Order: sequence, then C-alpha cells, then structure tokens
Amino acid sequence: MPQVQGIGNTWNLPNYAGELFTADPTQTPFLSMIGGLTGGRQTNNFEFPTAVLYDFPPAGQPEISEMDSAVAPKAAHIAREQEKNVVQIHQEVIDLTYAKMSNTGRMTGLNTAGQTANPGDEKAWQIQQKLVKIARDVEYSFLQGKYQIADSATKANKTRGMIELCTSPAGNHIAAGGEVLDKDMLKQLFRDMADNGAYFGKMVLFCGAYLKQAITDLYAEQFRAQMQTTQNVGGMNITEIETDFFKMGVAWDRFMPSDAILIADMAHIAPVFEAVPGKGVLFEEPLAKVGASDRIQIYGQIGLAHGPAFLHGAITGLKAEGTKRIYALGGIPSGTVLNKQPSDLVENMKINADCEVTGEFKNIKEAWTQFGKTNNTGYFFPLTLKQKGEKLTIKTNGDIPEKTVDYPDDQNIVVRLTKKADSEVETLVDGISQGKFTFRGAKFAE
Repeated sequence: MPQVQGIGNTWNLPNYAGELFTADPTQTPFLSMIGGLTGGRQTNNFEFPTAVLYDFPPAGQPEISEMDSAVAPKAAHIAREQEKNVVQIHQEVIDLTYAKMSNTGRMTGLNTAGQTANPGDEKAWQIQQKLVKIARDVEYSFLQGKYQIADSATKANKTRGMIELCTSPAGNHIAAGGEVLDKDMLKQLFRDMADNGAYFGKMVLFCGAYLKQAITDLYAEQFRAQMQTTQNVGGMNITEIETDFFKMGVAWDRFMPSDAILIADMAHIAPVFEAVPGKGVLFEEPLAKVGASDRIQIYGQIGLAHGPAFLHGAITGLKAEGTKRIYALGGIPSGTVLNKQPSDLVENMKINADCEVTGEFKNIKEAWTQFGKTNNTGYFFPLTLKQKGEKLTIKTNGDIPEKTVDYPDDQNIVVRLTKKADSEVETLVDGISQGKFTFRGAKFAE
C-alpha cells in the first residue's frame, strides 16, 4: 500500500470495515532478545564504548637462567584500546486534521449494516504503528547497519550493525562466494570463533527463511534425537543445536539478508539509549500547531552496544533461493537507459531475493535532460521490468507523487530517489506489484 505523505485527512486516510492485516514483518527477534525498546543501557554522549580490548604477548616457555634473573629485565606493559559505536536518531511525525479524527462514522469500500470502522481511533493507531516502524528500523540497523559518525550538525550518526562488525578485520567472517551452506562451513566458523577467543556465553544464530530450512536439514538427525528441544532467550522460543564448543539457538529473522547467517553472543549485546533531559529515551510530544490538525512527533536516540567483534561470527554471500515472486519480475538493465549506462548511475548494483538494492549510487549533479525538464539531478535507480503489461505505476515514499504511465516499449525505467537510503520504490504493472525495492544497504556519493 502507498505511504501517505504530509497531513492525513478524511480522503487520503479513508476508514474501512474489516480486520487489519499487514504482510510486512513486525516481529523483531534480535531486538526482543536484548531488551526491546524499553530495556538496555543509557548514555549522555552520542558516542559510547562497546569494549576496551587488550592483548597478551604470545604464550611461550621462559628461558631465564639464575644469573639472568639477578638483573631484572626491561619493563613491559599490557596496552588497552577502546572500541566505540554511536546512537542514531529515530523520528516519526503524525499530522491528522480535526475533520479526519471527527469522521469516524464515514467509511469507504464494502460495508455491511452494523459494521464499524477499523481502527476506531486513527491517532492512537497511527502512533502504535509508528512505534512498530521504529522497532523495525532498529532491528534492521542492529543487524545490517553501516557505521557513520557525525562531524557536523548536517551529518547523521548511524549505528554499526552486527554483520558489519563481524566482517571487520577483527571479526570472525567467512565469505561464501555463492556456495551452498554446509556443515563444514559452519564448523570452520565455529573453529575460527573458538581460536579467536569467543566466550560462547548465550549463542544464537540468526538467518532468513531459506537458510533456516537449510540449517534444519543439516541438523535433522540431531533435532530428531533431541525431540526438537528449544531454549528461551528474551522471551523468544528458539530451536537449539549443540556444537563442539557451545549450544546455540537458531532464530528466523526476516530482517537478516537472505544470503547471510549471524552467530551472536547475546550475553554481551544491549541497546543503548540517549535520553533527552526532561523527556526520556523514546517519547511522544505535540509539535507546534498551525491550524486545525494535531501534529505529533515520536523521537528517540538509539544505538547498539555489540561488544568486541571476536565474540560473534557471520557467513555472507551464501547461495540463497529467492523467497519472493516479485524478484523474478525486476532486474538490472543490460543496455543504455535514456542514453546512460546503468553504471553511469550506480556501480556494482545488485538486487537480492528480498528486493534489497545495493551498490554505489552516483550523485548526478549536471541536469540530465533526457530524464526530464525538472528534478533531473540527484540519485537514480535503473530497473528492467520482466512482466509485460499496458500500464505501469510507480510509487515512492519521497516527495515525488505516485504516477501511472503507458508501459515502456523497452521495459526499462529510471526512478529518482528522493530520500537516499530511506527511499522505497514500488512498481506495479496493470495494478500487480512487481517489487517493493529498498536501498538501506546502498552507498550514496556526496
């Protein structure tokens, strides 16, 4: 469904009778296991320490004679090094007209005598959904977040996620290179973690749906022997596996990349909140009123205390079957689009099975007249449509309105992204969705 931008009114937020459903994931297993949006630690600095590391010299056998011991050797000391992360701002705004909130009895669509509008309270429902959205964004950031530290008021802090931590030089990481997940690969990761000093406190493996089934197949005999034993971590019941070094839960998380698994020591992970004095860590407050509408913001500053990288591990680049039909209906153009090669707009672009777009988007600063007379600079997403039809509809969550046009002869389109990594682009052919594409894993040139 399209997102309504600006003020919500009687016409763009119509009431319907019937039960409310969403196909988008609302469960956030990783966040739930570490305390959710109400637990965790607090900071009064947007930078906070995640660990203070120190190393011993290599172990060895001393060779000190009696005469040598008569003179003390040179002093040596154990040095320490601090690792850090940052909190990032989460901010949502709701703006509903008085007329919209008054017209609770006006309904659109199919209605039967005696039915009432659902939801009954638009403001309360919107606030509830915004909190769910924040939880979804936190879950995504804690797993897939890319670290960025602000050096001015115009640059955003972005918290480092677990996968980036594990793929750092200090982490335990296997690049699968498109190979199928097998036990040998998992054993190698377990061994690397053991050799690199992992504590193996409360271990949980996170993965998407396809890899969850693959892991079930790999450990089928153990599951049968243990009668599908489970453990409870942070209120979540998860399947348990026993390895040579530790027992590990396996949790399905729809915010994990489809081609990666994460093994995290949950005993050393926590959310971090930076409170606003007199308001709290995640709060709702009214904004300045300019007319007959209620304008409310929800605000919080949240980051991830992930501990040192050697505690955790990840495998990325695994072969993973697509779980969404829509991926097969959109791809990367093979030729020019409006006189530009796709690489002129974005380098190394990839679209995974969950319609997540990665790559390095270029900032087109000179007017691209072939694209249009106005709004022809910035970041552009090239796409080939594989499903033919008569009418094409493009929906974005930026400041470009939804539009429907004749289906392009060459099946290639370009969509301008207005919100960088927070953009969402959905294409529909004759009213049928061809993909809801997201860009949080992409980079955007300045």
